[in-house]
Amino acid sequence: MLTILLTGSTGFIGSHFIQACYERFHIIALVRPSSDTTAIAPYCKIAHYDGSIESLTQIFATHNIDGVVHLAAFVQSGRSKGQEITNLIAANLTLGTQILETLATYPARFFINTLSYFQFANASSYSPFNLYAATKQAFYDICVHYAATLPTKIVHILLYDTYGENDPRGKILSLWRDLLRNPPKQNLAMSDGLQVLDLTHIDDIISGFALAIDSIDCLHTSTIYTLESTNRLCLRELASVFESLANASLPLDFGARTSAIPAIQMPISVDRIDGELAANGGGGESSQEIRHFMPLAKLPNYAPKISLEAGLMRVISPPKK
Repeated sequence: MLTILLTGSTGFIGSHFIQACYERFHIIALVRPSSDTTAIAPYCKIAHYDGSIESLTQIFATHNIDGVVHLAAFVQSGRSKGQEITNLIAANLTLGTQILETLATYPARFFINTLSYFQFANASSYSPFNLYAATKQAFYDICVHYAATLPTKIVHILLYDTYGENDPRGKILSLWRDLLRNPPKQNLAMSDGLQVLDLTHIDDIISGFALAIDSIDCLHTSTIYTLESTNRLCLRELASVFESLANASLPLDFGARTSAIPAIQMPISVDRIDGELAANGGGGESSQEIRHFMPLAKLPNYAPKISLEAGLMRVISPPKK
């Protein structure tokens, strides 16, 4: 059984990974001493990280770690300032870099990093949507450096819009469910609703990470593997499907809200980039740029199994455990 060091263990994706994979992997959950580990403690070993590289060195010296799955991230709520900038740097740059540096002394077979489609705001080349996205890109560059100097295979998983039942992150689907349960006095102001989303249920996300671990020897260093779904649709269409499944109307007012930062209109796609290259005979400046500097590919043999309708029903009416 492989021993996996998991960061971001108490987050939405991390906690699901532990509960879904604890019988497949021996999981060491890296957490801050102040973290609430109630939900994950029965399924993994808890290891405390105090912010220092010395605490990581002790963990690697104590355990024979086969690989690292790096999920930890700090996502900003708006324009970054003060302590939020400190938290962004600590979670999105410092922690990962300290782990990679520790791997120079205690090598592991693999390091799987997590990226975001927010890094590609114009759908076909690097263009960070916000500071969070810029820090994710900065850490990718750090990984490229370490990939050239470490024996550890470093690969990247790019995520889109993840969702699932009992999601505590305050995302749009949870908000819509709460609106149905407690209708507001006024309709909720929304954007124009034309932005396209790529939705993948949390169970399929976990399957993707498990597949990446199982097939790590066949994956390529520094390549970005996308977990794209077949559930791409605009926000207005998503609302329509949600209403149909819930058999109720959402109190939404599309077009009533404007934002200083426009939403990403089309998530990046491997097929889109390949199509641009084919249409231009291998040309297309933005597509060539990303293919050269940031190789993208779909994760081999990955296919999400939970349909949009089935996943949304689990959000609307969570199954009883």
